[in-house]
Amino acid sequence: DRPHAAARLGGEEFGVLFRAADAGAAQTLADGLCAAIKATPLTLASGGVLALQASGGLAALGEVDDAYRAADAALYRAKQSGRDRVVLAD
Repeated sequence: DRPHAAARLGGEEFGVLFRAADAGAAQTLADGLCAAIKATPLTLASGGVLALQASGGLAALGEVDDAYRAADAALYRAKQSGRDRVVLAD
């Protein structure tokens, strides 16, 4: 499945809405997105290569504000636990 929508939230943070039936399917999609980012380094104008990685917070979309807060908290847990991973919201 492809993401339904993606948008920059601010700074280096992006939001992606997945069409997934459950949290497990969404986790698989998010992990795949992180792996694709990591597998696609950025070639700089100078010819150098910049390795990329992504961390993510994953939350079910119910009430938008609640889902955003839950995903944001999960994102910060991902960053605090070493980055380059997706963490599912509580």
